[in-house]
Amino acid sequence: MVEDEFPIDDYYPDGDQFWKTMLTVNGKKQAVVAYYERMGIFTIYTTEPTDKSQGCIYSELDYKDYLGKKDLDDLKSESTPDSQ
Repeated sequence: MVEDEFPIDDYYPDGDQFWKTMLTVNGKKQAVVAYYERMGIFTIYTTEPTDKSQGCIYSELDYKDYLGKKDLDDLKSESTPDSQ
């Protein structure tokens, strides 16, 4: 991930959003970029490659409450893994 590679904290007409946040990855809290795609699908971009996708699918109706949050550990723990 490269700073300013894509706009952070921007909303797009179709609902997409990127923002800087924190997430525990492989037992270590780290800065990541989250991308909200649609309908509870969150993609996570890390600075280093990981063994598996850090993205997740959140199926509850309050998914919008997580947009822009500074920490996504709660989201990740309440979601199913993204199979990418």
